[in-house]
Amino acid sequence: MTDWTIKNFSPLISGKVRNVYAVPDREDLLFILTTDAISAFDRVVGEVPERGVILNRMSNYWKGAVGESIIKSDIFLTNPKQCLEMFGIKNLKKYNGRVMLVKRARALPIECIVRGYICGSLWKDYQSRQRVAGSYLDNHLPANLLESEELPMPIFTPTTKAPKGQHDEPLAFAEMSYVLKEWLRVQEIDLRQSNYFNARILAEKIRSVSLEIYCMASRLALEKGIIIADTKFEFGLVWNDNQNLWELRIIDEVLTPDSSRFWARDGYVMGKSQNSFDKQVLRDWLTNNPGEKLPDFLISSLYELYSSAYELICK
Repeated sequence: MTDWTIKNFSPLISGKVRNVYAVPDREDLLFILTTDAISAFDRVVGEVPERGVILNRMSNYWKGAVGESIIKSDIFLTNPKQCLEMFGIKNLKKYNGRVMLVKRARALPIECIVRGYICGSLWKDYQSRQRVAGSYLDNHLPANLLESEELPMPIFTPTTKAPKGQHDEPLAFAEMSYVLKEWLRVQEIDLRQSNYFNARILAEKIRSVSLEIYCMASRLALEKGIIIADTKFEFGLVWNDNQNLWELRIIDEVLTPDSSRFWARDGYVMGKSQNSFDKQVLRDWLTNNPGEKLPDFLISSLYELYSSAYELICK
């Protein structure tokens, strides 16, 4: 495994893929380094060369698109040379494309999931109810949908953000509002110093923005031959010193193969599971080969999946 440590600096957060550092003399900023590590089943299982670069660039591409039309992102600076200079790092080649500076945000305790097609856990739940019409987290689902079928309209299905080793729990909208209200109380954040005033209005804003981003991204991706079946967003509150208020920002990665299901439009056939530009091939291999080192052919296949998604969408 590649050593991604930065001399004389300890990360605030050592994630499976991303390491987060405080920025010298800038309490309002964070430095994020995206590595080539790849995880499955909540653990790092190996590396895919240049995967971190692809994830970082794809996420920045979407944050730029979103920030221009829907909601500001946490991005402050993506120029690698300027980012690295703040840490005295001169090895531009090793870190190029992997680093960025972001505004320090209070990350909301909600996973904001938007689904445009019925698959994954939603399909399993729907099957368990014999595919009858009904409600799922405040959303109406018609009867007799097929696996991977496009939903009548995209739906918002948030979950909790569970601690490591625990499972996220689905949230109805009223439950989401309550979770936000309690979190705001603990964080001592007064939403009267914002444009949202209370937890319910903030929850409504998060829901509407999540759906708007998904619809915009789905339209753009479909034109390039990619179906975005579902995706996950994260949001945070950033303090704006100039206006003396809290602002909602989209944070973390956005619309990457790690946070979304991407399907090829040309191979799409509803009524069955789809081939995805994501880690499912890795999960399948690990299930059949527990504890074994990733073979070269699988690493190459994963690189092709990630690079293909990037080339199709972002270029």
